[in-house]
This record gives sequence, structure tokens and C-alpha cells, in this order.
Amino acid sequence: MIHFAICDDEPAQARLLSQLVSGWCAGQGEACQITCYPSAEALLFAWEDEPSADILLLDILMGQMNGMELARRLRQRRERLQILFITGTPDFVFAGYGVEAVSYLMKPVKEEELFRCLALAQSRLARQEPEVLVEAGDVCRRVPLAEISYLESFGHTTVLHTTRGDLESRKGIQAWEDALVGGGFFRLHRSYLICLDHVAAITKTAVEMDSGIRLPIPRGKWEAVNRACLDRFRGRQASNPFPHI
Repeated sequence: MIHFAICDDEPAQARLLSQLVSGWCAGQGEACQITCYPSAEALLFAWEDEPSADILLLDILMGQMNGMELARRLRQRRERLQILFITGTPDFVFAGYGVEAVSYLMKPVKEEELFRCLALAQSRLARQEPEVLVEAGDVCRRVPLAEISYLESFGHTTVLHTTRGDLESRKGIQAWEDALVGGGFFRLHRSYLICLDHVAAITKTAVEMDSGIRLPIPRGKWEAVNRACLDRFRGRQASNPFPHI
């Protein structure tokens, strides 16, 4: 499912864009969720903790905060967000490059041009690193898989140790293991699920993560851990080989 946000202070324009986006998604066979915001301030308030859309259709001339300033703030918080400006003024067209916008369309927007830009945004999303959605307390956060070092079980909850800090999830570690199949994770212990890409070293008794944390290897499991790490490393080498020196 693709999550869209539309930020425009003209209700009629927001409704039109919502209808066009829905039509494009239907044509692609893609499920979507669309949320409209009447101002930059309203969107920032709703996204206080974490941006909650994949693609943002954004007007520029709105109220106290314009769309370009909003885009700059959002870009600092989330690289994955695809921003598409749809506005009535050409004055900010070059500034759009500074926030890595997908495109800059003039109102009234043409369906063909909008659909082309939505397809481009979709392709950009597909090329980006996979993410997981973590329900941490009352907040849902998107976390790139590459940032997860290891997961640790505490009863019915799981702590995700990431490169940006720790997040506590209400989901059990077995559910996380099932969700992360194929993502380069290994069940080291009933309490630990490690990301093989973050393993710095292995001894007979412990796995050392690149953060410096050492996790004990259960008796009889060293060979399986070592094999999993070697297979992961060789697989990455095959897809991204070092240059010959």
C-alpha cells in the first residue's frame, strides 16, 4: 500500500488531487491511503513524531508557512519521502531541486503529467531500502532494516536496537523473526535476533556487533552462526564485488 498526503489550502483542489491519485492507483492495481491537510502547520502537527506518508503532493503558497519551507523541514527528517509540488506559481521551481522534489507541476494540473510523476515517485520508492513499521508506545515509526542492529526479547515485548537508538515494540520476537525472513537476520538465541550485516566479529563464545555489544552464542550454535555470516557476506560480495587491486 502507498500512503499519500495532499497539503493544499484550497479544498476543491485537494479533492481533485485525491480523485486523480485514487484513479491512478486503481489503474496500477495499487492499494492506497490518502490524507488531506489544509495547511503546512496542520501537516506538521499531525506528523510531529514521524512523517506518515510515502508521497506528498504539496502546494507552495499557503498561510503562514509556505510549502517550500515545509518541504525543507520534512526532508531533514526523512529521506524516503517523495515530494511533488503542485502550485500556481513558477517562482520556486529552482528551489525544488534543493529538497529533491520528484517534479514541479503548475495548476491546473494535467492528468497525464500527474500520472507520469506518480509513476516516477513509485519507482523511486521501489529502489529505496526496505523499512519496517514499529509500534512504539502510541507512535508508529518507520525504521529502515539497515538501521536495525539486533532485537532483544523481554517477555511479550521486543526492543529493537538501532543505529539511532532503542525502540520498544509490543510485538514478540517470534513475530519479528517471521516478519524479517529473508532480510539477513539470524535467531542467535531465544532472546536475540541479530542482523548479520551488523556483525563485526565472531568468537567461539560470542558475536560482536559493530556497535561493540557482545552477545553470547549458545552451546553448539557457533557453526550455524558462522555459516550464516559467511553466506550473507558471500551473497553481498556477489552483488557488490570489491574492485580487483
